[in-house]
Amino acid sequence: MRGPPGLCVEVYDEGSGGESSDDNFSQSPILNIKFQKRPTSIRNLRLQNANSPTAGTTALVTWDASTNTDTYHIYWRNRRSGEQTWRLHSQNTINKKLVNADEIVVVAANAYGLSQAAKLRLSSDGGQWVKSSGVVD
Repeated sequence: MRGPPGLCVEVYDEGSGGESSDDNFSQSPILNIKFQKRPTSIRNLRLQNANSPTAGTTALVTWDASTNTDTYHIYWRNRRSGEQTWRLHSQNTINKKLVNADEIVVVAANAYGLSQAAKLRLSSDGGQWVKSSGVVD
C-alpha cells in the first residue's frame, strides 16, 4: 500500500491563464459547494491507554466525530520494527484498537473527498506520542 493520502488542490479560473488564486476559488460557486460538503478535519486525535503498564503494545486511538463524514480511514505502521508499508482499516466509528504502531494517520472521507489528515507518531526516543501536521511520507 502506498500510504495515507496527501491533500493538495490547486484551483484555476478559466480566464486566469493557469494561475491559481484564492480569489478564483471563492468566486467559483460549484467548487465552493463541493469543498463545503467535504468532511471537516479530524480533531483531538489521541491514544487513550498508551504507555500503560497493562497495555503493552496495544493502544486505543480515538478522535472527535467529523462533520459530513461517511467513513474514517485509519493508517498505521511500525517503522522501528522495519515495517515501511502502511496498514489500512476503514470504519464509521471514532475509535480503533491498534497493536504495535509508532505512526498513526486518520482521515475522514465522503463522496465529495477527504478531510485533512491528523497524525500521531512516537517520538524518536520512543517515550512520547507527538501530534504532527503536514505531508505524510
